[in-house]
Amino acid sequence: MILVPGLISLDFADVKNIMKNSGKAVMGFGVSKGEDAAFKATKKAMNSPLIEDNRIEEAQGILVHITGSEKNISLDDVENATELIYNSAHYNSNLLFGVSIVSEMKEEVSVTVMATNFVSKNDKGVLVS
Repeated sequence: MILVPGLISLDFADVKNIMKNSGKAVMGFGVSKGEDAAFKATKKAMNSPLIEDNRIEEAQGILVHITGSEKNISLDDVENATELIYNSAHYNSNLLFGVSIVSEMKEEVSVTVMATNFVSKNDKGVLVS
């Protein structure tokens, strides 16, 4: 995620920004190939057993990293995949994404999702003093 140079890169500062004072963090991973591979891999990552009882919908910090070859991933694919997460995310979430082109991926697209700072999706963020 942060060690592989990318078309759109995530770096340590991005990870630090999402993780700072965030409480627990979970990661999901998905791989798919064929038509809409990035979208399908994103759905798999969002529903990964590693995420367990935590819901992307309740995460206020989300990092997404998409990896594929130049032949199997386009910016439209990236947009569709990140839009899936954005539309599912908490209204106040900080969503950062990166994309790496790795020719060895051939037909597969992999998606890693890191989610942190979990709150109720219905939380309106009201402060009581």
